Amino acid sequence: MRIKSSLLETDIAVYYFMNRRLHGRAFVTFMRGITLFGETTAAVGVGLLALLLGWVSDTAVGVHATLVIGISQVVVQSVKRLVHRTRPYVVHEWSLAKNPPACQYSFPSGHTACAFAWTLVLGLFYPYLQPLLYPLAFLVGMSRVVLGFHYPTDVLVGAAISYGTYILVIGVL
Repeated sequence: MRIKSSLLETDIAVYYFMNRRLHGRAFVTFMRGITLFGETTAAVGVGLLALLLGWVSDTAVGVHATLVIGISQVVVQSVKRLVHRTRPYVVHEWSLAKNPPACQYSFPSGHTACAFAWTLVLGLFYPYLQPLLYPLAFLVGMSRVVLGFHYPTDVLVGAAISYGTYILVIGVL
């Protein structure tokens, strides 16, 4: 019980720092742009691009991307509905959050899972893109905390779900 309490306190403290202290106008504007890379429309776009690239280059990139994105999102949405963790901007009156997401549940982060899912697959098939893709996925996760929509643990678990799904899909195919 003490570990759980300590973890929650740390989660809130890091959330406070990232949401309140890293809240300069230009930085928040940048984060609003970065967070779009975790949107469903971005995932669909990357999935379609991956299917096209796979067709052109005769690789399984499209199949892998579709499976990793799809399975990880099913897991994320299922866990959200099982855990029912309230979003931090609802719990903490000091939170700074504009244009909050429609989904009321915070844990785990779907945007982060989505960004890591397509990043891992594209990075596997196109390793020369890894230096660009990996920091981008990290920034998507960071943006979700800075913008006030998620706690840091929501982001970590969202990334872990995608990584686990990626390992599973790569191992099976």
